Formats: sequence, C-alpha cells, structure tokens
Amino acid sequence: MSTQQPTIIYTLTDEAPLLATSSFLPIIRKFV
Repeated sequence: MSTQQPTIIYTLTDEAPLLATSSFLPIIRKFV
C-alpha cells in the first residue's frame, strides 16, 4: 500500500498538479 499511494499521487499530479495537490494535500495530511 505504501508503494501504491505515491504512484497514484504522482499520476494525478502529472495531469493536474495544482488540482491534485490542492485536493490531495488535506487528505494526505489527515492520513499522516
């Protein structure tokens, strides 16, 4: 799971870095 999480984030950031980072930032912070 630790290897799958970063892969998904990287794929999203590749298409929309601003959108993905803004939407995933709070989600990742809550998980961490």
